[in-house]
Parts: sequence; C-alpha cells; structure tokens
Amino acid sequence: MSSFRSLSRRCAPILTAILTILYGLVLGCLPAAAQGGPQAGTQPGTQTRIQNTATLSFDDAASDSGLRSVPSNTVTLDVNRAKRPTTLTFHLPPPNYELTGAQCQTTSSFLFTPAPIDAATFAASPWVAAIDIYADMILVLDNQAGNHDPDARETAIIAVEVGTIRTTLTLTETAVDSGIFAGGIPAAATGKHPELAACDIRSMRGAAIKLSFVEDGYSLASMASLLIDPAGYTFDSRTGALVDGSTVSLVDETGQPATVFGDDGVSRYPSTVVTGEAVTDASGRLYPGETGRYRFPLTAPGRYFLKVAPPGTYTAPSTVDRATLAALKDPQGRPFILNDTSFGGSLTLSTPEPFSADVPLDSPGAGTLLLTK
Repeated sequence: MSSFRSLSRRCAPILTAILTILYGLVLGCLPAAAQGGPQAGTQPGTQTRIQNTATLSFDDAASDSGLRSVPSNTVTLDVNRAKRPTTLTFHLPPPNYELTGAQCQTTSSFLFTPAPIDAATFAASPWVAAIDIYADMILVLDNQAGNHDPDARETAIIAVEVGTIRTTLTLTETAVDSGIFAGGIPAAATGKHPELAACDIRSMRGAAIKLSFVEDGYSLASMASLLIDPAGYTFDSRTGALVDGSTVSLVDETGQPATVFGDDGVSRYPSTVVTGEAVTDASGRLYPGETGRYRFPLTAPGRYFLKVAPPGTYTAPSTVDRATLAALKDPQGRPFILNDTSFGGSLTLSTPEPFSADVPLDSPGAGTLLLTK
C-alpha cells in the first residue's frame, strides 16, 4: 500500500502537467485565444492569428519552492476567416410614419444623408418589389460581418446608380449589435420635402435604381435593383395637361382582367383603376391618388393590353403624331414615356417586372386640320 501511495505522489504531478498542457492546447484553438492581426500581404479581416503558450505546473517535492510552473514555446497558427454574405433590400416605412433627419447638400460637393431608421421602425417596414416616386422608401443592408463594435451603432456605405447618376449613401445601423444598416429616403415628388428635391435619386421616371455593396475583408458583395415609378399618366395630347377620371384596365391577351399584385409582390391589387383616385390592395395598404396617374405595380410574365376609357369628350388611342407628343413634358419636366402600349398596342413582360406607359388622350379637334374662309 505504501508503495502505491508513493507512486501516486510521484505520478500526480506528471498527470497534472499533461492535463494542463492539453487544456492549454484546447484553449489555443478557441477564438478567445486569437491574438494579433493578419499576415502581411493579406486582405484585412481575412485571417485570424491564433497564438498559444502551454504551461506545465507541478509540485516539486524536492524543492523548497513547492509548486513550479514551466512555460512551453509559443505556437502561432494563421486561420483564414470566412467572409459572410450580405443582402440589399427595399422597404416601405410603416403606415403614417414620417421620415425625419434626412439632409441634402449640393454646394461644394453632393452629399445626401438618409434618415436614420431604428430597429422598431425596421421591424414594421414591409419589403417591397416595386417602388413609386410618390412613396417614401427605406434602403436596407443586412451585413452581419460589418457589426464590428457591439456597443455602437456603426455605418455602412452603399453605391447607388440611377441612369447616368452615380453616388454613395451612408446607412446607419438600426441598433447596437444588430448588423442591419438602413436609411430612409423621403419622396421629394410629393412636394412635402422641397429641401431634398435636388438629392432625390428617383427623379428619373421609368428608370431602374441599382444598389450595390462592395466586398471587403469581412463581407461578400451584394446587389439589388428596382424599377422606379411603375405607373403612367393620361394626358391631353395637345397641351400635356394631366387628365383625371380615365378608367384604365390591364387585361391579358384573352381580354380577361390581369392578375396584379401590390408593391409587396404578394397582395392582390385591382386590375382596373381610375386616374387620380386612391387605390387599396388586399393587404389594406393605401396608394394615394395623384393627378392623372394610374398604377399596376407587379404582374406575372405574359402579354397584356391597356384598355382606356377616357372621361368626357376625350378619346383614345390618340391619332396625334409622336413627334408632336414628344415635345410635351411630364410633371418632372421630362418627355412622357410613350410606347406601343400608349396607343393600344400590346406589352409583353418576360419577367415579373413593373412597367411604365403614358397614354395621350385626344380632345375634340386634336390631330385635325381646321380650314376657315
């Protein structure tokens, strides 16, 4: 028995030392043990350096000092960090929510600062597949790897392209440690924000707005696009004045009402509307009426026609030549969007994209030559 106890006393320090070394090696593999930065020549954030130094602790019975500790050499291992995906999306503010805090700077340099969005507002903001120039919108970047400081609301930069216009926007994290970056864009077309009109990136009706996030050392790139203002006007073919009260129906190639969805891409939307009047989709979302405008936000791929019943003595399709119509301007001061659909022709959609077409209406005497003696 005494021999066994003596052996145990001699082996215990060795066993303790082995367990300590193993424990140190395991700890060295955990992220908490990571130290230092990336190797020279690597992209920032793509590597994590793990350093480990094991310690041998034992009870030296032959020494007056008792417990002794001996450190090992330091082992260093560089591990590649996997980049995380990102997504860009478009949202509408919650009903009756007013975006505040947006700023437009045009002197010395162009700079637009979107309105900050908090976590509660973002949670109540529905995703949209189409956007209207008369609707406020929220741009959202989900970038979890961009959440570097868990105690601060950080920012992220995205690129924006609309036609020939290219700029950048700074989005702010919705809350500390959320990894969701968002910015509100008030609709200057409503006239409620004249101070922001010069910075409105949606001023090109019928164009597409393209967002992009550039890949960095922590996150992968992402892109998103959306057609601006999937709608049209009915207007006087002689004066360009917008005309309310036109009944506009979207029908398929068999003449049956088309299946139309609202901005969220899910809720059913009426296939017949009246220009200038408000519309409500199946979700209860209200689309305010604007002078002379109609909207059919989203439809499935297929071949369609617009059936237009003008008010009063107006007639359609117009017989005025396109060169004359091209000289007329829409409310944004740009030429009306004219295509075959504007004159009763078909429209073929190969993808579930919104479309834009303005419809000229002839008043009595339009397009005719009057001779007097």
